[in-house]
Amino acid sequence: IPLLVLGGLEEEKEEENATNGTKGEEHNFSEEQETAITTTRADLFEKYRQAIPLLVLGGIMFGLHFAAWVYSIEQTSLTHSLILVSVGPLLIVGGQWLGVALSLSKKSPRMGETLGALVGMAGALLMVMDVASHGATNTGRAATFLGDGVALFGAF
Repeated sequence: IPLLVLGGLEEEKEEENATNGTKGEEHNFSEEQETAITTTRADLFEKYRQAIPLLVLGGIMFGLHFAAWVYSIEQTSLTHSLILVSVGPLLIVGGQWLGVALSLSKKSPRMGETLGALVGMAGALLMVMDVASHGATNTGRAATFLGDGVALFGAF
């Protein structure tokens, strides 16, 4: 995509020069446009090459998320699996508070975020307490601690 932008800027310069009758004269590009034009293919390739390890790690984590989710659906009820695999934002707020408590971060979550996370966690705890009753769900599967734990792992 950056190469397309680079080509587009050069075409824009040629078109403007042709309409103004200023063939061969310099055009005043903004600093950002000038940077885009002078960026070489080697520079772009190097930036992409540096991003590959993060892309691979992201793909592995995404694969683990779906593997845990699919396995949890087989081990617990669909409702439990869906709710627990979606608690990522709650874990983020908890992690922010942990970072503040351990002096790793100075930025604490806002009050609304904290309240929302507490309400969500209370709901998740009520749902997990239901596992003790082993009630079958509309899918015919009983909720299990193993399935709920794997779904929670998938949220990470």
